[in-house]
Amino acid sequence: MSNGDPYVYPGTNVLKNLFNERDKSRLDEKEQRVTFRAMKELGRNPVKGKLDGAHLKEIHKRIFEKIYPFAGRDVKAVALANFDKAPVNNDRINIIIKEPVKTIQQDNKPQEKSNETRTVKVAPPKSKDHDRGR
Repeated sequence: MSNGDPYVYPGTNVLKNLFNERDKSRLDEKEQRVTFRAMKELGRNPVKGKLDGAHLKEIHKRIFEKIYPFAGRDVKAVALANFDKAPVNNDRINIIIKEPVKTIQQDNKPQEKSNETRTVKVAPPKSKDHDRGR
């Protein structure tokens, strides 16, 4: 349950969303459809710039902005009841982000030293609807 989490509807573990959907299963279905389209668009129009926390927040925003009002934004505390995790604040989020960003930067490092800006493309997930040709 929400336990006072400002990001979920009171008495539920459902994240507040732009659909005002309080049924977790229905929200999950809507999220899958919306994020599939958003990730396809990200594949066509990727986020450009330096790969860092701000870059990942922009990716998060583009994927989830049509579902969640807090997508891609800094948050004071998130206790994502949906995932049974402890509250995470911005400082912890930035620490959590650093390791995968470091790994991705190393994997995508040009052979020669360069100040070039790299674009990281995100492939959209396969969905059941996509597999059926919808």
